[in-house]
Amino acid sequence: MKKLLPITLALAASTALPSTLLAQDSGTPAETERDRSMIVGFLEDNLSGAGRDIRIEGFKGLLASSATLDTLTIADDQGVWFTLKGAELDWSRAALLSGRVEVTRIAAKEILFDRLPDAPQTTVDIPAPEATPFSLPDLPVSIDIGAIEAERVRLGAPVLKIGEAVEISLSGSAQLADGSGQTALDITRLDGTTGQFSLAASFDNATEQLDLDLSLSEGEGGIVTTLANLPGAPSLSLVAKGSGPLDGFATDIALSTDGQERLTGRVALSAEPDPDQSDAPAPRRFTADLSGDLTPLFSPDYAQFFGDASLLSAKGLSYPQGGFDLESFILSTRTLLLTGALDLAADGLPNAFDLSGTLVSPDGEPVLLPFGNARSRVHDAAIRAAYDIRKGESWTADIDLTQYAQDGLSLDQAALAARGTISRRRSSDGATLLGAVKSRFSLTTRDLAFDDPALQQAVGATPGLTGRLSWREGRPLALEALEIQSSDTTATLSGSLDGLSDGLGFTGKLGLDTPDLSRFAALSGQNLSGALTAAAQGRIAPLNGTFDLDIDATGNELQAGIAELDALTGGRSAISLSAKRDGTGVSLQRAFLSTTALMARARGQLSTEAGDLNLSARLDEAARLGLGLSGPLSVTLDMSRTGADSPWQTDAELDGLGGTSAQLNGALKGLESGDLNALAFDGTLALDAPQLAQFSTLAGRPLSGALNASAKGSVTPLTGLFDLDVAATGTNLRSGIAQLDALTGGTSTLSLSAKRDESGLTLRQADLATPALQAQAETTFAAESAEITVTARLDDVARLGVALSGPLSLDAQLSHSGTETPWQAAANMTGPGGTAAQMSGALAQDFATADLSLTGTAPLGLSNRFTTAALTQGNTTFDLRLNGPLGLNAVSGQAQIVPGGRAVISSAGLALTVERGLVTLNGGQAQLDFAASADTGGSLTTSGPITLSGAFPASLAIGINQLGLSDPQLYSTSLDGNLRFEGGLTGGGQISGALTLGKTDVTVSPAALGSGGDIPAITHRGASAKVQSTRDRAGLIAEEKTGGPGASYGLDLTISAPSQIFIRGRGLDAEMGGQLRLRGTTTDVVPVGQFSLIRGRLSLLGKRIVMEEGAVTLQGELDPMMRLVAVTETDDLTVQLITEGPVSSPELTLTSSPVLPQDEILARLLFGKSLSEISALQAAQMAAAVATLTGGGGGLVGSIRDSFGLDDLDLQTSEEGGSSLKLGKYISDSVYTDVTIDNAGKTQINLNFDATRNVTIKGTATSDGDTGFGVFFEKDY
Repeated sequence: MKKLLPITLALAASTALPSTLLAQDSGTPAETERDRSMIVGFLEDNLSGAGRDIRIEGFKGLLASSATLDTLTIADDQGVWFTLKGAELDWSRAALLSGRVEVTRIAAKEILFDRLPDAPQTTVDIPAPEATPFSLPDLPVSIDIGAIEAERVRLGAPVLKIGEAVEISLSGSAQLADGSGQTALDITRLDGTTGQFSLAASFDNATEQLDLDLSLSEGEGGIVTTLANLPGAPSLSLVAKGSGPLDGFATDIALSTDGQERLTGRVALSAEPDPDQSDAPAPRRFTADLSGDLTPLFSPDYAQFFGDASLLSAKGLSYPQGGFDLESFILSTRTLLLTGALDLAADGLPNAFDLSGTLVSPDGEPVLLPFGNARSRVHDAAIRAAYDIRKGESWTADIDLTQYAQDGLSLDQAALAARGTISRRRSSDGATLLGAVKSRFSLTTRDLAFDDPALQQAVGATPGLTGRLSWREGRPLALEALEIQSSDTTATLSGSLDGLSDGLGFTGKLGLDTPDLSRFAALSGQNLSGALTAAAQGRIAPLNGTFDLDIDATGNELQAGIAELDALTGGRSAISLSAKRDGTGVSLQRAFLSTTALMARARGQLSTEAGDLNLSARLDEAARLGLGLSGPLSVTLDMSRTGADSPWQTDAELDGLGGTSAQLNGALKGLESGDLNALAFDGTLALDAPQLAQFSTLAGRPLSGALNASAKGSVTPLTGLFDLDVAATGTNLRSGIAQLDALTGGTSTLSLSAKRDESGLTLRQADLATPALQAQAETTFAAESAEITVTARLDDVARLGVALSGPLSLDAQLSHSGTETPWQAAANMTGPGGTAAQMSGALAQDFATADLSLTGTAPLGLSNRFTTAALTQGNTTFDLRLNGPLGLNAVSGQAQIVPGGRAVISSAGLALTVERGLVTLNGGQAQLDFAASADTGGSLTTSGPITLSGAFPASLAIGINQLGLSDPQLYSTSLDGNLRFEGGLTGGGQISGALTLGKTDVTVSPAALGSGGDIPAITHRGASAKVQSTRDRAGLIAEEKTGGPGASYGLDLTISAPSQIFIRGRGLDAEMGGQLRLRGTTTDVVPVGQFSLIRGRLSLLGKRIVMEEGAVTLQGELDPMMRLVAVTETDDLTVQLITEGPVSSPELTLTSSPVLPQDEILARLLFGKSLSEISALQAAQMAAAVATLTGGGGGLVGSIRDSFGLDDLDLQTSEEGGSSLKLGKYISDSVYTDVTIDNAGKTQINLNFDATRNVTIKGTATSDGDTGFGVFFEKDY
């Protein structure tokens, strides 16, 4: 509302025009029309501000004596909050020249004040640097307002905050001149609730005639009773009426609610002449007597305080020559009694006073006090003050309070005691008497307690105050040794306080000593600790705004619980400040901060016309800041200006952090306006960072390389407007993002020129160049149009980790010509392997819909980047269109694989050649039509629709025609049949159909006696990205499984193979046949049926053992399980050889009847003897039999090899039927030897020496005298 007055003053703007115009009381029609065109914009622009968007309609007559406007509105971001309609000002502008305000009429038809404004804080009130002396405002010589009228004023509910809107009418007038005046005001409610306020008052200075007629009446729920929070908001009536000269004036006062008088009384003035001096001005006696029952005006809780009778009575005399005698004063309620008298001399000093009072409840209960925001209670209180010049100069005053309590606080006892003197002394020349007052006082407390532990710890239980005051007429008030003590914290003040005319200036000293800041930790919310001592001296005048201060503070081991700050303030800290503000401006003569880590200095001067500020700081180690930086850091700042409208010339420099430097030079504008939105910088910035690794922790990425950058232009931070030219050069830049780092090796450069103003954003130029990438961009964003152009070329897409190699180029344009027109888009891309794509069409302004076409070719190998399930090669062509909301439902067209494309599914051992591959998109569905032949023979077809949303439901028919499948280490077979897939591809779908197996060969993995076993785990160190990618696709990199189980699909499959399932290896030779039906899910297979034994045998050292039982079935995750049982008999045993387990790794178990150990069973089976009776050669033969059966060198053979400490033990048989035994041993890490003995007794010794990683020397010697020597070179790749 403080801006509503300038609206009226703006109507008086003509006072600034030449006096020849000011004397005119009317204007020509031409002038009036010119007012409308020239002034409205001036008023709107200058009166508007934060939360005040002012609009004026129908303004007329600025240069006439009568100015009018049709409508004035004030709005904020939420809308209009104030409206003025039909406003009129009829006045005399010429009268202002003589200091008179003459207004014939101020009127408005409607004033609508709906709510309070919501003003965002975008401006800061910055005072002028120069101090302004305090002075009372100059008042007009006279005021004459003939009429003030408002036909309808509406105050919204948020304005008065009484829960409803209020409508009133208003009329009045006012005159003031030569000490006489009169005023009239009438306010009437218009909204149906009774309400009337009337005031008529006048005073004639010559006759001293005073007339007063004030009345207020409201119905229930009125404005006054609601704002005053009277219980029940009753009806209200207030009357004060009187008339007569001041020597015989009396007014009767009556206050009623709900028709009952609550307070009545009279205030009267009367002359009391001295009979002996009838011609002298007579003293004037005054009396005031008011009484009543006030309890209905307050909450029932306060009835104890007031009781049913309250009284205010006062009487006394005022003397024409000055002086005042309050003969008696009484204020009483049920619990309060305050009486007193005061004799005030003409010099303003008392001759005597006597004041006494008590506050106590007759029933001895605590008294609830009816004032203050907090509900406070006191058990009892007393006041006593006395002085009588006839008894001497001394005076006393005491206030005692017992058991005070309010929400959150209690106090057992407080006492304020004051003693002093009041005296009058002759001036040095003896001509006048000068008054003087002295006082010494103390405030003591006991058992002060707060509910808040933090506040209790800070204040303590017994804070106290002591001090001395003295005043002498003509001199300032002296404050001597004022001291506040709270536990171990002490604050002191001494000095003098000037009067109002001198701006209440204080000159003196202040001190603070707190040896333990931790007592304030909980209250501040910070983990404070340490000690602080501070002292200030100088002068400060609040009303003038002047000061001249010197401040020094010393801290020891200061801590604030803020790690970055605490790292700077350990040990001793010192602050020194000297600053001054007077009529010439502000001067910072000295500002110094010193800690064990930081040194900072500042100085400067500021006035309206000029300014200068210098600041420097040095930090010994940036690591203290906890930002991951290291090394010393120094900062300097110099700012200056030479005129009131001149910008601040700013020069800033930063050095440190491993050689990093930055310089900022230019002009800072808008600082003096206080409008944060106007703050702007125009200049240059230079940055040189030779070690970006220094900033890795701060950036959260492993940065490296060097960067040199510069920027020139202007920036307005809060509005986001700028005009900048940027250039940057980087060397070997790394960010830890592999795809990005692949582009930024070597030297990278960036050149950028951009602008953003009220009309939009313009990217004039953007050029990026690295050894791998060249890119350029230009953009223009205006209010009604936009255009974006981008060109880029990448030397090799393999840098991005794509399984392709070759350059990639892109040209793209995007533009629109109006806010309602769509974006026109066009793009061309070419890449390796014949990749090419063209896009064209239109997109809606909000990018919600589009009409785009996309055509081109692409290599199938692009999919290898995203999946290892199938590796592809070849090409595909596509012709697609997106028409409608962005999404797959709006895509139509085809994508086709060029015949001859290849797909390798390593997990299934399949290599396919595509004969037909077509995907047709329409209406959110993809129709597949796929046919391929396998390198292993046979073919595969797939067709059907896939819905491109949700779980991607599909209905696919899969045809399999004599499809060859094989694993060289395990099986070979062929499949024939038809499958269907129905349901979600992401899980929950159903696989059904029937498959027939052709001839199937299953090989049980063979391994010779003494086999070296599996290849041990190999650790790959420093493997390149390409090696890792190859190993990943080969399934050689184990990935940790996270989350829940993968997708699951239902099963209903029948697998038939009447015969020709052959299982061979490890002495086995069996034929199986039968049928399986797989139900359940892929994660929980439920097999029904099996492949059963047709015929079979087990061969072992020439013995052929016929199989009597056999079966192959599936379980778990489709892992084939087999069980084959061969049975034979000896003279004393029946033996079963059971081969059971997964086909890839079955286990052999030997059982017998009667029961014997397995090695004993084997010995009797092979040789018809007990194990203890066989020869050494037979033991070796038995070991070979074990190796044949188990497929490895473990078991009995392993035990023999280990017991002799050998590295190799092997039994070999030649084609001629001869046999031999081979024993091998490593003599050292690089020397290996083996000895072979055949059944004829001949021996051969071999010696291998690994000279280097790639060179091996071998030697051989036999018992026949033959020898051999060789050098071998080998390299793994």
